[in-house]
Amino acid sequence: MAIFFDASGQIVYRVPKLGLSISDLDAMDLVVAVAGGHTKAAAIDAYFKIPLKPLI
Repeated sequence: MAIFFDASGQIVYRVPKLGLSISDLDAMDLVVAVAGGHTKAAAIDAYFKIPLKPLI
């Protein structure tokens, strides 16, 4: 399931896809967000607003 979210971290759309889900990320010790181009910066910032667990 692919999850799309807005700039405040609210889920706005879900679609079946192959890959990791948001719940998969909760089990990981470290998440590294990588994107290409300056237009992706807002998406990365929004991801870190999702209340999964504290960031170190």
